[in-house]
Amino acid sequence: MSTRKGIKIIKLDESKIQELLSNFASLYSCDDFSDIINQNLFYTLEGKFKQVYMFKKNNFLEELLLKLNDLDFFPYSIGTPILKEYNNSYFKPTLTFGSLVKDKCNNKITIDRNKAELITFKKSIIINNLFSFNNAIVLDDRKDFVAFAILKPIKLNKIENATEVIPTLDIGWYLREGG
Repeated sequence: MSTRKGIKIIKLDESKIQELLSNFASLYSCDDFSDIINQNLFYTLEGKFKQVYMFKKNNFLEELLLKLNDLDFFPYSIGTPILKEYNNSYFKPTLTFGSLVKDKCNNKITIDRNKAELITFKKSIIINNLFSFNNAIVLDDRKDFVAFAILKPIKLNKIENATEVIPTLDIGWYLREGG
């Protein structure tokens, strides 16, 4: 698929992708991403918005992208979207990236299916627990990725040690806004 205005395809070098992923890793206390970086190629597609894509290292695909670019044929998408730029200044993870890195990150919480359902409708939930971190990957009780969230300690009348889980990006987003 291509667009009339065209999309710039820019290959990211290892230092740039390390920088982008280190910001994410510090927020969610993630282990080393070197295996992901070593096994994949990373490209930025710039059009109406900028998004970072990755795909397994493959010389044929890389050559194909370069040839398409030389012919002014710009694919709308390549590989797996992992980061999207917001306000021309910072990158946020995509839902797909959450599923890929959920096992590499330490700042995660597990919730039951009923609460996971609420999160997918962009509803905050209260859980009876305090956490030592503010940003979390939310998993359901089957360990499936549900959302990225901000954790806010609160005190309620009956619950002294509680946390409000506020979704920042959840799997229900696709249904509400499309993506």
